[in-house]
Amino acid sequence: MKPIIALIGQQNVGKSTLYNRLTKTSDAIVANYAGLTRDRQYGDGKIGGKSYTIIDTGGIIDESEPLNNQTQIQTQIAIEEADIIFFMVDAKIGINQLDFNIAESLRKNAKNFYLLANKIDGTNQDEVNAICLELGIGEPLLISAAGGRGIKQLMDKVFKDVDFNDKDKDKDKDTNKDDDDGSIKISLVGKPNVGKSTLLNHIIDKKRCITLNKPGTTIDSIFVPFTYKQQEYTLIDTAGLRKKRKIYNEIEKYSIIKSYQAIEKSDVVLFLTDASDNISVQDLHILSHIRTCGKPSIILANKWDKLNHNQKLKYTQELTRRLSFDNFAIIENISAINDFPKTKIFKQIKQLWHQTRIKISTPVLNTLLKQATTAHQPPKSSNRRIKLKYAHQGGSNPPLIIIHGTKTKKLPPSYHNYLNNFFIKTLKLKGIPLKIICKDNENPYDKK
Repeated sequence: MKPIIALIGQQNVGKSTLYNRLTKTSDAIVANYAGLTRDRQYGDGKIGGKSYTIIDTGGIIDESEPLNNQTQIQTQIAIEEADIIFFMVDAKIGINQLDFNIAESLRKNAKNFYLLANKIDGTNQDEVNAICLELGIGEPLLISAAGGRGIKQLMDKVFKDVDFNDKDKDKDKDTNKDDDDGSIKISLVGKPNVGKSTLLNHIIDKKRCITLNKPGTTIDSIFVPFTYKQQEYTLIDTAGLRKKRKIYNEIEKYSIIKSYQAIEKSDVVLFLTDASDNISVQDLHILSHIRTCGKPSIILANKWDKLNHNQKLKYTQELTRRLSFDNFAIIENISAINDFPKTKIFKQIKQLWHQTRIKISTPVLNTLLKQATTAHQPPKSSNRRIKLKYAHQGGSNPPLIIIHGTKTKKLPPSYHNYLNNFFIKTLKLKGIPLKIICKDNENPYDKK
């Protein structure tokens, strides 16, 4: 798994600047939680082929409050979620009592952490070192988040000090390569109190299952192997993790990291939502991440039996509207307590698992491409029609179709969506996050 790195410190020490540099901003998967005590921001980044996730936190501002007080709950959540802590101080201003409080808390935390002295440009580095050593947590790493100074050296040190199995690089090289042991891995994700624990009781017989704790994630997922109708499955269970601490209740409530990790490990995602409640921004972030990860999914609208006719109609319309980015999502209305269609759901899971590994011949794809462009021609660019000439499969899990042509970079997003919807509908890949890439044919005379 990718390491998770949390940025903590007082206001205006440069955490957001470092976050933007490490995620390159445009590559970030961002989730803002407005209205909380302090917001958190999540982003993905990669340096030197090594991937990681960054959590940016709001600044700690009250010296009289201990770090684990309710007013600093967002920072504490980030610390709990993370594998590594970047504790940042301002090299120009120096340190104060609040920095000592944070340092003391980190010493007790027993996690890997690094002291970063930011904004070192124009400072006396020997003086900065001497001042930071007073915190009693070792020498600082000197950086300039704004200028990029020391950033690569910092990340090289992190990956040298901490052993992570970075499989993302290999995954990028070969989209066909699976960690396939014959067991279909299912993750069950969704907000707390939507019925995950109840649904788990329907999916597996907890008295007979073997529970294995697999270390390596911040809040370890539990892998539960079981068999249903002679097919082996592994349920990635995050719902069953409970710690009797107030701070963990807050983590359980607001954390999306656990869901992200479970999604990335799974073959098929069951996304559980509460039909008696509104679709939240957090729901949409997780659904978008499922699609970004290329995972097939089934949306389970739970507590359906609690709605009257008008409420059902309103919820269906709202869900359809909010899922405009996924016109072919599989949605099942269920009651985890009274009406869970287990046979139907597991039939769909097996079908999705096979479809995401589908092999499509080039002649079939070219025939479909011709049908698509005949039914709806590509638009013109500079008074000349954009041409899509031929297609072939570029990978599977998820399926990737590569279309070659001329001026394909001029294709508007609406036409990309049309092609995606056409192939999904024609190939009957509902619930599959099909990817289509359009490439320009090279003109041999362009280089002359």
